Amino acid sequence: LRAQEASKVVDQLNQVFGEKGGTPLTGMLRFMPLEGINAVMVITHQPKYLADAEQWIQRIDLGGEGSSLFVYEVQYAKATDLADQLNQVFGAGGAARNGRGAADPFNISPGLDSVRVRTLENGAPSSPAAPPASGSGNAISLGNTENVFISAVEESNALLVRASAGQWDSIRRAIERLDQMPLQVHVEAQVVEVTLNETLNYGVSWFFGNEIGATNLALSQTLDGVRNVGSRITPTGAAFTFVGPSAEAAISALDSVSDLRVLSAPSVLVRNNVEATFSSGLQLPVQSTIINPVLGDGTGGNSNSNFSQVQFRQTGITLTVTPRANSDGTVFMKITQEVSSPVAPSADNPLVGGNQSVNTNNLTTEVAVRSGETVILAGLIKTEGSKATGGFPGLSRIPFIGALFGSRNTTNNRSELVILITPTLVNDPSSARKLTEEYGRRFRGLDPLPAETQANGEGQGE
Repeated sequence: LRAQEASKVVDQLNQVFGEKGGTPLTGMLRFMPLEGINAVMVITHQPKYLADAEQWIQRIDLGGEGSSLFVYEVQYAKATDLADQLNQVFGAGGAARNGRGAADPFNISPGLDSVRVRTLENGAPSSPAAPPASGSGNAISLGNTENVFISAVEESNALLVRASAGQWDSIRRAIERLDQMPLQVHVEAQVVEVTLNETLNYGVSWFFGNEIGATNLALSQTLDGVRNVGSRITPTGAAFTFVGPSAEAAISALDSVSDLRVLSAPSVLVRNNVEATFSSGLQLPVQSTIINPVLGDGTGGNSNSNFSQVQFRQTGITLTVTPRANSDGTVFMKITQEVSSPVAPSADNPLVGGNQSVNTNNLTTEVAVRSGETVILAGLIKTEGSKATGGFPGLSRIPFIGALFGSRNTTNNRSELVILITPTLVNDPSSARKLTEEYGRRFRGLDPLPAETQANGEGQGE
């Protein structure tokens, strides 16, 4: 039973099917209340009458128009969030939390029965609700929702609902569909700086987009090496998607034609629709001065008072990823990447207020990939120039003829920032265990420490 007590339902059934009922089924059915599980047992010699008895039990259980108080223990979601969402849909007004700062929305009269509804009914887990489908699903109708009130208890993460039995049945089904185990996404990222040489003169995107069909033997062998590891390269707008063990293959392909440096390789497990931030670098102090003309110098003069304030600006690598995963394995990611570094003071970059300038590269995009695929984001090209002079001391500085005794060298270094992100959907405990075992195999696959290091460690322990 969902709303009524078993003993009260049996009393009403006996009035209908008992000796005083006067129905053709009089004496054909016997009812026994099961108080422990709040259910009704029906006993009859004619099994065909069980369907009629079930219909009457459901009518009595859910047919009352009076309001009752129901408690739902939320398992996975936040009760406060569910209360806000349900109140918006069912028109129950703002959700009261813990009854603080709001009038009692229940206003229960004396004698009103309260029913505690558990997520485990009849001692067995309830059947899992189907995941909500986008753009489709079963409609929920409550009829008149003026007397529906929903509140959240933060301490116990529970929902309090005042509604009729029929309304509560629809609300409970909606709660069960919303209170699902949230998906998790394992995000593995690698931030790589690639030196642009003659082969990569036009950038990494051009390399993968155009040289994929190159006839050059050396390059073809490199790209064949990428294919041989079981991956494929698919252009998706401004990014490229690799399938299989592709992050390592892509890095190997780039390393074979240029020099690269891994700046950061973070890895994190994040809940669906929750922002994950990776940050690595230096906190650069930034000093600011505030002039307050109101305060004097204490002698009646009008001199200004200066106040110095120091704030810190994050430099280095900052990567923000917000995954949104579907149960079919598609992962949508909102990615924000920033690589910044302080610039040494020079004639072209003087200090501003005593603070250094900061060189910043930003990238913001949204991509959609399948679970386990690697997406490559490129295009942040940086150019650094340097000038060097040399020659005979004194002679190289003579006007007009000094160039005969010296030399000047100008060097331009170009590099491109490449981001490789691999999201993996973790939708059950077994997937999490496999992920942990995979990292364990990686650690076990590391080269052992040299014998000298182990001997030194043992000697220190002794």
